[in-house]
Amino acid sequence: MLVFLAQLIIIGDPLYSIRYLLREAAVYAPTQIPIIIKTLVYRFLLFLLVCFLLWFRLVPAARLNTFIGFLVVSSLASSTGMTISQGLAPYHIGFNYGEDGMQELVQYLHRKVKKGDIIVATDDISHRLGLSSKAYLDYSIWHDTEAMRRYLQEPKVSALVISITANTIEQLRAIRQDSKLAEILQNHFEYRHIGTYRVWTKIKTVAASARQLCPRMQTLAYKNCFTQRR
Repeated sequence: MLVFLAQLIIIGDPLYSIRYLLREAAVYAPTQIPIIIKTLVYRFLLFLLVCFLLWFRLVPAARLNTFIGFLVVSSLASSTGMTISQGLAPYHIGFNYGEDGMQELVQYLHRKVKKGDIIVATDDISHRLGLSSKAYLDYSIWHDTEAMRRYLQEPKVSALVISITANTIEQLRAIRQDSKLAEILQNHFEYRHIGTYRVWTKIKTVAASARQLCPRMQTLAYKNCFTQRR
């Protein structure tokens, strides 16, 4: 019981830290990586300390067979604690581990994307929006920011959606570091952060012209969109 509580309270869900927090930090906040790793290590060491204290407290005369039994019971209790931690988590624990905000994202895009439009997003989002297979992207566009720039300027393309839970670290770094792509997004798209998703939707020509009145504010807004949390 105590091992179960230690897993639930001290460690929680380490996969979330590895699969989501570390990957997001690698793109948007590299200075946070050592802090995340240290936190994981400290929590694991504290968990081990609790387990050893329980072992020496409950079994003063330690025997090999008793120790093995204790390990089995502790493993089951730890697994149960992690399963409950995952079950209570607000994020997705399937393929896109750590994903959050899909429903809100789909509702938002339904309001912003017109019928017949195309969005630059992974296939799971296109599928949720009910787009036809013709609207699905060639996956190679995620590895070619020059092609993405051309694509985003097409009249039928109305949105860009990226997420560390769906895209690779290399893809997001390339998008973030492309200054020409940044200019296109600043001048012609509106940004919104939904859950684990960063979304740009194409704005009307009049609104786009108004945004160009203050280039410095555009640049600051673009930089902030990669660090702001909703």
